[in-house]
Amino acid sequence: MRRLAAAFYLEALKARRSLVPWLTGVFATLPPIMLGLMMAIKKYPAGAERFGLLNEKSRMLAGAADWPTFLGLVGQMMGAMGAVAFSVLAAWVFGREFAERTCRILLATPTRRSTIVASKLGVTAVWCVLLTGWMLAASFAVGAIIGMPGLSWPAARDAVALAGRAALLWLALVPVTAFVASAGRGYLLPLGYAMVAVILAQFLSATGWAPWVPWCVAISSGTPGAHTAASSVAVVVVTGVLGIVATLVWWERSDQMV
Repeated sequence: MRRLAAAFYLEALKARRSLVPWLTGVFATLPPIMLGLMMAIKKYPAGAERFGLLNEKSRMLAGAADWPTFLGLVGQMMGAMGAVAFSVLAAWVFGREFAERTCRILLATPTRRSTIVASKLGVTAVWCVLLTGWMLAASFAVGAIIGMPGLSWPAARDAVALAGRAALLWLALVPVTAFVASAGRGYLLPLGYAMVAVILAQFLSATGWAPWVPWCVAISSGTPGAHTAASSVAVVVVTGVLGIVATLVWWERSDQMV
């Protein structure tokens, strides 16, 4: 347990001193700001037209310029953001050892390989949770600045639950990105995997296979009113567990692979 705590502290220290987690925080702030701008244009069309803003595109947004509509859109953005932001964090935590040529040094330490993997997954999970909380906080701040009507405790609770569900499902798939980053020995392959996962999810979302494709389940889970069956959640969890096993096996045999 002491070695695990030390390894976790070391990984957290790496993350705190790097710009990557902070840049993902900036990235997570952009969707609420953009959605808030569209809501503001929809709420104040005369002022938006005076400043030459995209008034016509704002009218294409379904619903009124109120909190339920805005928070529903935030949930959908969370379903898409998790695929990119969470994958970037996992790719950085696991891929940096190869990009910075520190993997051999890390493997030469007396710390068990499973402890290294556990600490990296733990730090990634913490950053993903913090990123989700930051995006939700930014969303409520933007909505308050715009002054949209209709905020209530049930609406806020449902929005947090919706975004949290999407975040948890993407978090369960983080070990797959960790394995891709480890096997790919860097950042490039896991980032490509993230883009392919998003494209695949969008393509298969309208088919009957969507409930059995983990990436489709995760990306659609942020949509208001979407029902996520227990069998679909099980598919995501099993995929994540397989990702953990594959990552552990790779690191245990990494002496012949690095």
